Amino acid sequence: MPLRARLFIIISLIVFVILSISIFLVIRSKKIKSTTTPNTVQTTTNLNSSQSVIDQNGSVITSTQAVIKTLTTEEVEKNSVRQMAKIFIERYGSYSTDNKYQNIIEVKSLCSQSLWTEISAIMSSAQTGSFFGVTTQVLSSKITSWNKTAGTTSVEISAKRTEEKNGATSVYYQDATVELTIASSGWLVDKFKWLTVSLPN
Repeated sequence: MPLRARLFIIISLIVFVILSISIFLVIRSKKIKSTTTPNTVQTTTNLNSSQSVIDQNGSVITSTQAVIKTLTTEEVEKNSVRQMAKIFIERYGSYSTDNKYQNIIEVKSLCSQSLWTEISAIMSSAQTGSFFGVTTQVLSSKITSWNKTAGTTSVEISAKRTEEKNGATSVYYQDATVELTIASSGWLVDKFKWLTVSLPN
């Protein structure tokens, strides 16, 4: 048999083997996908169907039947009050000798007239001495009293405060109480008081 014919047969056999392996792998991968996909879907379905919620009447309803609870008007208002107290403490409690009482100016719209008169009085004094600054971050807030009829509420604040003085930085935690009152424009901060200072562990 001529050399050319033998080479042709060998090459043809090699190509045939490669094609056979390729076809086998393609068929095998399709089988694997077809067997795993239903199991995955089934698992997901089982997980979804196993979730349940108990309604007010004690009846069990599936997750697909669960209804998202809508906040009441009072709950929305309380959230707004807590947010206002948080914003007030973070803005008022963050200041430095370089900001020229900017922290007080920024809370003017949140204050009652009596509180604004009280805290703005110090703006007439000049800031002197070396740099000093405090950054306040509220960690939690909680309404401790709520009297919509009287138009008063109190919020308890827990905050982290970072102090910079003479090139050194220190961190401490401090609570505060914020009292709000209703005015024609809505809830306003009427009084506040810094409470206990605690150092990090």
